[in-house]
Amino acid sequence: MSAALAPAAMPPAVPVMELAAVTRIYAGSPPVTALAGVSFAIAAGELVAVVGPSGSGKTTLLHLMGTLDRPTSGVVRVAGLDVASLSDRQLAGLRATSIGFVFQQFFLAEHRTVLDNVADGLLYAGASLTERREHAHEALRLVGLDARPYARPTQLSGGQRQRVAIARALAGQPAIVLADEPTGNLDQATGQGLIVLLEQLNAAGTTIVIITHDQGIAARMPRQIERLDGRIVTDTIRAGRPAVLAPGIDTSVLVGFPAAEKYLGFDGHPSAIYVRVATSQVTAVDALLAGQANPQSPNSVDVSQPSAALVAQADAQSAFNDLFLGLGAVALLVGAVGVANIMVISVLERRSEIGLRRALGATRGHIRVQFLSEAILLAALGGAAGVAAGAAATAIYAHVKGWAIVIPAEAWAGGLAAALLIGAVAGLLPALRAARMSPTQALWAI
Repeated sequence: MSAALAPAAMPPAVPVMELAAVTRIYAGSPPVTALAGVSFAIAAGELVAVVGPSGSGKTTLLHLMGTLDRPTSGVVRVAGLDVASLSDRQLAGLRATSIGFVFQQFFLAEHRTVLDNVADGLLYAGASLTERREHAHEALRLVGLDARPYARPTQLSGGQRQRVAIARALAGQPAIVLADEPTGNLDQATGQGLIVLLEQLNAAGTTIVIITHDQGIAARMPRQIERLDGRIVTDTIRAGRPAVLAPGIDTSVLVGFPAAEKYLGFDGHPSAIYVRVATSQVTAVDALLAGQANPQSPNSVDVSQPSAALVAQADAQSAFNDLFLGLGAVALLVGAVGVANIMVISVLERRSEIGLRRALGATRGHIRVQFLSEAILLAALGGAAGVAAGAAATAIYAHVKGWAIVIPAEAWAGGLAAALLIGAVAGLLPALRAARMSPTQALWAI
């Protein structure tokens, strides 16, 4: 007598996006409830339309799903991670690697090429410039713009610009793409073409959520979540569509340490060690590295050390600093003029950029460093101009008087250093203000 064994039940897949009893209330008199007890989950490979009239909470929902805002109550999970338990830096990392945004306003840098705009989708994901551009080329191919990587956004039609924005969202192969009214700025024919593109991308495995007020667009989607007055009215799935699995599942593998040791020959030891030492101690450290890395066989360790160019570079840098020490007084005025005002205006005028960068995965620290670096750069340019002007004025005056031209090295470096210090101080408050601006505040200000 024999018995057939039933296969073990597979554990349910973790949803790409999950909201449980989510509420969002904005303070005011009276308070405004934008979301009230919203619950749903989105699986990998779905194509979902969130539809509702203006004021129904669609944008608030987008911001919560994209981790740009936090709920008043309830739970938001992205790729199985509870958003409430993550720090700002962790949330930025999650946006950089798992969420792609497509905004109605495109948000493309007009002075940069299409390729570089798309590559910015990986700016905060830790990829090198070469890797970012390789992924950008592939994303442009997916949206049909691979023939125009070096065009400027101003040379493209509205539909093409939105395709660039979609390519930017796809560049990092995120777990989910959130599209906020992607056809809102397009004519009907162009908008329909864009929806066809999103359907094709979904058929290839991309999980997409479209936020829209257009019932016609929503009707084309396999699943529609209808919202009204902050609540979900209906959540319907059109029959006849099996879910599409992400293509990466078929080619991915996780290998544990025991399997790596048994089948791949991994011995548990690193193949390369990088040590950073002071230039003056390179020789001493070099003598110790081999024995420390492999005491049993130090001769098998290949140790390479930096060339003497590092020492020459350090000497040149020291001489350069001494040379510029003399014109600090001249650089003070040039480096300080207008830096603070320019940076304050810059923060106000570039709110859309701040919002976009936060959506792409920038942390508050990234934004702070960006604006502070710009302030310091302005001061450096002014300081350099002041140093040059001071040196020229000194040389001319000395020549007219028949004197020997002597410019103390302390004056050059001191003037430039003082200008940089003033620039840093002047740009600090605007940089802090930009960093404190929430993503939703920046995007709503458009």
